[in-house]
Amino acid sequence: SQSRCDFAVAYYIGATYKPGFDNRFRKKPIEKALLSSGISRSMMDKSIKRLVEVGALVNNADSVNNQCHTRHWIPAAE
Repeated sequence: SQSRCDFAVAYYIGATYKPGFDNRFRKKPIEKALLSSGISRSMMDKSIKRLVEVGALVNNADSVNNQCHTRHWIPAAE
């Protein structure tokens, strides 16, 4: 079920957000959109963490003091 969640999260992000720093997003809208599909917040967190690890997403977690201020974005193609 985690691999199904990984696919759903990646698909939703790709369909909803454009690449680039100006298109930063929070996790909450993704959580709300996928909750009806049976995807929990913890599963979504794992999927987003995996997308960051493979380089498909970038975040600002290293430069914020509070986790609530963390934003993710799709890196712009160069």
